[in-house]
Amino acid sequence: MTKPFELLLWQKRQATIIYHFTTLAFLKEIQKRFNALVTETETVLGEALDSGRDHYLEDPRWGHRNTADNWANSGPWSAMKDTQKGFAISVAQRAFEVYFGTGFNYLERMFSEYSTLWMSHEQETKFNKAFKALCEFAAPMDKIIRNRQIDYWYYSYWWQTYGYLFPRVPKFKVHTDIECESGQVPPRTGVYVAQNDPNAGLQFGWTGSYQGYYDPLPDSQTFNELGLHAIEYIGRDNMWFNEAKMAEFCMLPQYRGILTYDDPPKPGNGATIARAADISRPCQWY
Repeated sequence: MTKPFELLLWQKRQATIIYHFTTLAFLKEIQKRFNALVTETETVLGEALDSGRDHYLEDPRWGHRNTADNWANSGPWSAMKDTQKGFAISVAQRAFEVYFGTGFNYLERMFSEYSTLWMSHEQETKFNKAFKALCEFAAPMDKIIRNRQIDYWYYSYWWQTYGYLFPRVPKFKVHTDIECESGQVPPRTGVYVAQNDPNAGLQFGWTGSYQGYYDPLPDSQTFNELGLHAIEYIGRDNMWFNEAKMAEFCMLPQYRGILTYDDPPKPGNGATIARAADISRPCQWY
């Protein structure tokens, strides 16, 4: 009888995080929060347009770039409405096992390119704070679905941040009869684990296609020689979060020229190590 493929504790934690942030319920919560932001923004925008303040914001040199009318008709507001429609499509497509990100990165760029001088200081601060909080809330889902190759730093950070939601790690069964290679569309939607690399991060894959486009499983994200040494020196549970041990590792003679961004090292060594510790390679998946 074949011995079951057992997940290590860190792999179970990754699987827990992935499944939590790819649920339809989590997507709908993001949608609800975004809809609330759209509604509030529509009220603020409508008041600005009705107030007539645009007349005082027009400039001989810059024209109407600082006006509410420009914001409403030249990009940002249309982008928000398009994103709202995108959420409706995203929710509907889950029935066909298709997964989309939020598109907040596009919105963020759009907002940065258009003036909000038509808002009061308080309105602008509130809007920026609300959108930033929404981006942070949605970030795990976006990275899992859009970026695909997630390194240990993010998974560890998410577990530190959201692990309290899971007082008990769920039980998982690895279906070794379901196999896939990097570059192939997976045969079933779900979390995939590397067959022959115990250090490779787990990946999320789905079977559905949208407008004929499929998303294959990417290469694995695993540790290179430096990363393996870091695990041995720092310890997997301490990796990314024990600043003292990470600072020691960064200052080892063989890595001083590679890892030392600050001298003496400052907080942030986890990101410093993460940038140098990963490698991608094709993989067989279960």
